[in-house]
Amino acid sequence: MSSLAPPASFPATIAGNGSAADYFSAHKPAIDAALDREGAVLLRGFDVPDAQAFDSAVEA
Repeated sequence: MSSLAPPASFPATIAGNGSAADYFSAHKPAIDAALDREGAVLLRGFDVPDAQAFDSAVEA
């Protein structure tokens, strides 16, 4: 039996639009905090048309 409490909401959801790379670089501290707090972050609605755009967002 674990003594850890479940996260408040799993996963944290961040909705946006436009460039994922631009959003991620502008909001990195908040995204990192949500990831630390919840253990996962679901990103919805961002413009990620191909693998190269995804890589750019991840590296932001």
